[in-house]
Amino acid sequence: MFLINNKLIFNNNISLTNKILLKLLQKFRSHITRLPIIRKSSTLLTGAVLSQLIAFAFLPIITAKYSPEFVGIGASFISISSILSVFFTMQFHSAIFIPKEKKDSYGLTILSLSVSVAIFIILYFLFFFFGEKFLESIGLSVLIDWIFFIPLLAFFLSIIQIFNNWFAKEEHFKIISINSVTQSSIYNSLAVLLNSFFSGAGGLIISKLAAVMLAGFKFIILFWMKPVMPFSTSSILKLSYKFKRFPQIGLPHIIFSTAVRDLPVLIIAGYFDPSLAGLYFIALKFSQLPMQILSKALYSVLIVEFADAINKKSYYINRLKWFLIISIPLTLILIILTPIILELMLDDSYSEASKFLYILIPLYYFKLLSSTFSQSSLIVHQELGFNFVIGFLIFLSTLIAFYVGYIYQNLLLAILIQTVLNIMLI
Repeated sequence: MFLINNKLIFNNNISLTNKILLKLLQKFRSHITRLPIIRKSSTLLTGAVLSQLIAFAFLPIITAKYSPEFVGIGASFISISSILSVFFTMQFHSAIFIPKEKKDSYGLTILSLSVSVAIFIILYFLFFFFGEKFLESIGLSVLIDWIFFIPLLAFFLSIIQIFNNWFAKEEHFKIISINSVTQSSIYNSLAVLLNSFFSGAGGLIISKLAAVMLAGFKFIILFWMKPVMPFSTSSILKLSYKFKRFPQIGLPHIIFSTAVRDLPVLIIAGYFDPSLAGLYFIALKFSQLPMQILSKALYSVLIVEFADAINKKSYYINRLKWFLIISIPLTLILIILTPIILELMLDDSYSEASKFLYILIPLYYFKLLSSTFSQSSLIVHQELGFNFVIGFLIFLSTLIAFYVGYIYQNLLLAILIQTVLNIMLI
């Protein structure tokens, strides 16, 4: 009888514990889903996750069809265009989030588009006359056959930046999410299909251009389908003057930060070896995958909420604490598992890429913290001068790191120095 009573008490205790845990879980879930940042970022997060998973699923097929050398050449083409794209809007598109009135955000979108078109025309003529010499000077004459596609890709990359910000300001997160998935699907499927029609890295280059152009055109069509808001040349000029700090200080900063991201690929391809550039690029894909998913999903929501928050300091601290509690354990798991996943997924010719991951994952975790939290805060407060100084120092430290690596012809040393210096500055 004693044993039976004990068993009944024990079972009742388990039942009571389960009920308490279930109730706590339901309350936690209810609380989490009520948080605007979770609700809003979940749509962007879904699109970012799907687009990256598509890229991840295609990676074994693409690396089987393209050698590290061709992947490195394709990555160099994308990196040049990416660096050039930051000039197109003069960074006026970064200010789209800030105005309280919708007509001002609309005006900044029109201003960004107008500046992009003008710069595209200028850049196209510059590439027509000086493009070959430019590519030869950086050791990438292999891209001369694709020279006129470089400014075209840069232009459409800027179009996507503009409309990502506009639709995020309007809280049309579903449009951004669907376009992200579509772009990834087109690029990766075309990269596989076009391998038979283009030699070398041609399939990768044409696929990227087609995917970005289609995504850009889709954004343009969706934007013009919305009711057109009244704007005039004088109102656009007033906005350009009001937000002049973005081209004055924001532009140099974003040039440095984009160069830090994309310049290593160009340096490695031009001054080390295109094959090493391919291995580095693949390692970047694996390192950046989780960071990009979180960054794209959180940044657009954070900056809009942060701009509207009454107590900005409290909002910032609470969101940062929440992020650190979740992200630190996950990053440690990534450092352990990602190299194993890379070696299991990819062809043996890419196995050497795994040695870069132990250095790159910590680097991109700190970059995620910086790009998500520091950028949103500094842009909202328009503290672009401080942003510029830090961006310049990180850019300078990257150049120093790769210069030392080039002297010793040791790429791993260059990446290690870059990571240590960048993390210290961040």
